[in-house]
Formats: sequence, C-alpha cells, structure tokens
Amino acid sequence: IEELSMMRFQFLAAFSLLVALLSNVAVTVVNGFTRDLESDSTIRKVNGFASTNGRVEVYLNDSWHTICVTNIEWSQGGWVMKEAEVACRQLGYPAAERYFCSPRLDEEVYVPALTFIGCEGNETNLLDCTIIPSFFCMSPIHCDAAVNCLPDVKLIGGSDKTEGQVEIFVDGVWGSVCGDTLSIPTADILCKRLNYKGHIVLYKSSTFVNHLNESLPKFDIKCQSEFDCEITHSTCKGPQFAGLECTDFAEGSVKLVFGDKSYRGLVSLYFNSTWGGLCRPEFQEFDGRVLCHQLGFEGYLSTNYNLKSNLVSRIGSTFSVMWSNFFNCTGIEDSILHCYQNEPSQCVSASTEVVELECSRSKRIC
Repeated sequence: IEELSMMRFQFLAAFSLLVALLSNVAVTVVNGFTRDLESDSTIRKVNGFASTNGRVEVYLNDSWHTICVTNIEWSQGGWVMKEAEVACRQLGYPAAERYFCSPRLDEEVYVPALTFIGCEGNETNLLDCTIIPSFFCMSPIHCDAAVNCLPDVKLIGGSDKTEGQVEIFVDGVWGSVCGDTLSIPTADILCKRLNYKGHIVLYKSSTFVNHLNESLPKFDIKCQSEFDCEITHSTCKGPQFAGLECTDFAEGSVKLVFGDKSYRGLVSLYFNSTWGGLCRPEFQEFDGRVLCHQLGFEGYLSTNYNLKSNLVSRIGSTFSVMWSNFFNCTGIEDSILHCYQNEPSQCVSASTEVVELECSRSKRIC
C-alpha cells in the first residue's frame, strides 16, 4: 500500500507540475482559416501528405512535444476520435475525418512527448482534456498521435465533387466567398486545400443558383500560399458568390497520347485550363529533353512531326486546341514551363504539324 501511495504521489506531483507549466500557455490555432491569430501558436501538424493531414504536436516549455501512444492498444485509449475532433477544431478545421498512429523515426526517439487522454470531445482546446506526461517514448510499441481533418473548403451545388459554389470554414462557421475579389492564384490554393492540383474555371459570379444562402457570413480571401491567407468580412450578395471547378492536373502538366508505348506518343500540354497538342514551329531537342525528364524518363530519343490533317482518323477532335512552343529550353529544367519562353499561344494554321515524342524506355530513379 505504501508503494502504491508513493507511486500515486509521484504521478500527482508530475501531473501538477505539468498543469502548472500549461497554465501559462495560451494555445491558439494554426493551419485552418482562422483570423487574428496570436503570435504564440502552440499546436501544429507535421509530416502530412496534405494540408489537412499530419502528426499532432504541442508547444510546451520552449519545445515541441509529440503525443506518444502505443501502437498495440492505441485505439482503445489515449488517442481516439474524441481527441482527434478536439485537435482538428483547435487547428481551425471543421471536424476530424480519422485518427491514426504515425510511426516514430529512429532520430525521433528522444523527441519530447506527452500523452493526452480523457477528452470528452466537446472541448475547444487539447489542454482542457486530462493530460498525463510521458516519461519515455522509446519502445518499439510507441508511435505518435496523428490526424486527418476534414478540409476547411467545400464546393456545393455542382454536378460532382470537383465543382460548386465555394464556402470556407472561418472561426467555427461556414461562409460564402465573394467572387469579385477572388484571384486566380487564390482559386488554385483553395483547390489545393481540397487536395486537387489547381483550378480549371473560376466563376466570379455564382452559376450554382440553387445553393445561394444569404444568411451565411461573406468573406473576401487572398492567399499567398496554402498556409498564408488573409480573410476579411464582406457584404457581397448571392449573385456575387464565387464558384470553382478544380482539377487534378497542374498548369504545365504534360502527357503522351495515342502512342503504341508509354514512352512514345503525341505531346499533350495542359495550359490555360485546357489540354492541347504541340505544334512544330520552334520545337528543339532541348525541349524534348525537358519533356521526357518531366514525364519521368531518363532521356530523350527523337521527335517526329505529323500533319494534323493526316491524324484525324487516329485522334478525332482530341486536339481541338494546339499550342505553339517557343520554349527555348536549355535541357536542365524540371518543367517545360520553367524554360525561358513566350507564353504558349494557339496555332491556327491549317498545315499545323503535331509534335510526336519518343523518350528512353527507362524511368528515372529520382
């Protein structure tokens, strides 16, 4: 009994010390669309594959701490959906989609760690939950708490999930985005927050009239990056609400089509939200090298040119748009759009020749 009492005393002493440390920390949210953040942000996500995903860390006593749980019974306590819900709301997202356990790397064995347990799920701050300090987190059975939050952007009223009127989640509520101030770079970033590559079409005024909700807050938003957005209240009306169509293709994406092999085919370039073929005017070997590199092949082999009029039976109307290609690549660029170039323009000649490219069969290792 004395031994149990001593253990309980040691635990309570440690817990009291931790609470004392935490009582002087003002936790604010980061990552989500929350305005007027204080400079002392004390929760973050790291090592995620998307803006809504990552390992949860808490800033305490001048260092970042992971949340250490065991990967054997972690789903039975210490980090479950209730804790994930609190973390996502604190990070500025509407809710949690799932919780999981992120393996520790060898070099992270001695990273400071805490264990959070006992959330009811309705707290606004992880520090409102019962907290137990972790004295070690070095065993192979340990891992770090991680979360996948629901996006703070949604598209509603479209024919599928890639399009619709834009709403963003700010300070705990959903609101409409005003189209008259929404720029193309910010539209791309909003699509990226939905895990798309970018946008195809930006509607400055809503075309999704069945989903106008005048009662929602209205916002102007301007983003420099996925994690740097300025949001202000606005007074725009329903017809001025913004709409978006998002895409998994980024501007400057390329692919080879209508080829008999994966490494050979007609070059198709995604530019100005449109897939189009490349016409011959100034295509050079260095341009081919960059395209093959961008497509993931080790090298460039050859280029052929085909009159578009002779390809109708083969490609139909696939290349309704043809891009000119004054790229002037040096051969070392990562993307065709990184070459020194005049912006691609459409070829209109009836005698247009389409670029066909052959790359080496070997894929690049890195």
